[in-house]
Amino acid sequence: MTLKGLVVSMWNKLLGKELPSCLYQKDDNIENWKNVYQLAAPWLNYEYVTIGGKRRRRRLTLNPAKVICNYIASLVFTEPPVYMADDAVLDVLKANAFNKNLRKNTEYMCALGGMAIKLYSDDSLKLDFVSALNFIPLSWDNQRVTEAAFIDHRVKNGKKYTRVETHRRHYSEVPLLDADGNMVLKDGLPVMKQGKQDGYLITNELFEKIDGETFTKSDLVSVFPELIPETLVPTATPLFVYIKTPSANNYDFESPLGISTFANAIDTIQALDIAFDGLNSEILLGKKRIIVPTSAIKKVTDTTTGKQVRYFDPSDEIYQALDIDDAEKLKIQDNSVELRVEEIKLAIQTLLDILSMQCGLTQSTLSYKDGEVKTATEVISENSKTFKTKQDYENELADGIVGIMEAIREVQKLGTSTEYSVVFSDSIIQDRDSNALYWQNRYASGTCTLEQALIGMDGLSEADAKKQADIILGLAPVNTEETNRDTE
Repeated sequence: MTLKGLVVSMWNKLLGKELPSCLYQKDDNIENWKNVYQLAAPWLNYEYVTIGGKRRRRRLTLNPAKVICNYIASLVFTEPPVYMADDAVLDVLKANAFNKNLRKNTEYMCALGGMAIKLYSDDSLKLDFVSALNFIPLSWDNQRVTEAAFIDHRVKNGKKYTRVETHRRHYSEVPLLDADGNMVLKDGLPVMKQGKQDGYLITNELFEKIDGETFTKSDLVSVFPELIPETLVPTATPLFVYIKTPSANNYDFESPLGISTFANAIDTIQALDIAFDGLNSEILLGKKRIIVPTSAIKKVTDTTTGKQVRYFDPSDEIYQALDIDDAEKLKIQDNSVELRVEEIKLAIQTLLDILSMQCGLTQSTLSYKDGEVKTATEVISENSKTFKTKQDYENELADGIVGIMEAIREVQKLGTSTEYSVVFSDSIIQDRDSNALYWQNRYASGTCTLEQALIGMDGLSEADAKKQADIILGLAPVNTEETNRDTE
């Protein structure tokens, strides 16, 4: 069943009211994006009609959604980010293999539009990465999601269970006072009102999946005794963060959730899969065909009808039978067709350029070579679309990481006022060969000096570049003694 069915059947019981319709719609979108990312797009399996009736087949796919998401994640994490925080907080990140898990889940975030990171305790502080499929926002402001629920699927003793963990702000109760400062009483008891927030209330509910979309409430403690039904954590900071992709949500303006990196490129991805499958079909259908008269085909007796039928070896795809009466045409003919491989490859490349543009990347980022999609190894300049997109993702991730680090500090009661931060490496990523060719062309065209070219190619200082240039130009002897020492 989809998460939408789960939400409807469970949250009505838990909260006594339905969630906003935008969340249902958003959930359907996430499910669709997941299918495209997981090679389960609806256009991959299809039916077609032949003279023998309906047939089903599965299209071949380049899986461009996976390529795009993996590329952006690897671009952001070319080098591990540097975290500025208290040592106790950094120890928690290290103990949870934070960098490794963050890299993998960033790719999932690109695919599904967002991800959540939440704190939980299991003898020590642990970090749980939650996909957008299992995250339901309950309240939010202009800065972040402040209350949420997390869905967790488990199996025990052959039974399927779904645990719903909610994080809600909890407020203390204080007596209601009248204008004179006296407590307001009702039936001799003080009337209470909501006071200040005194923490976050974490509750666990357990449901057993019977069949289809049917769920029944189960006793949490008896099935999973290690789980606590209700816990009040004295913190004003949410124990989770939701990180979304930087693109504005054009599916629903009111939703706090993000959209997939390829959300607005679904049609292009479908066209790419059709074109790639067409390329392979072109090779298959364009194989050599030799036309022969039906009189040259063997006859065998059909055991069902007892009639004589024409027969040919189904594994022999070269010879095709043709029933003709003209004696002049009763000869074997080569009917092979010319392949349109180059035209289809050009169409694939054009679609890849469109996909790059739709996902915020420079046009030449993706290329089709040797039967697969390859990604660029360089980000040409700080003005390129790819570089700007890289920074946008880094900013979203940095805000989320700072949020979870501050939550760790709050839970640990460190009491420090250190300003936490995350610094990604924003150095321009360049392919060494392409960079060298750039400077060689500059020097050959006379638009830079040899010293400038050496600085650009090898990162030499001005003094070292001057020495190297003099040696190359024959103005200074090669220092063999220094060269030997460097080699050693």
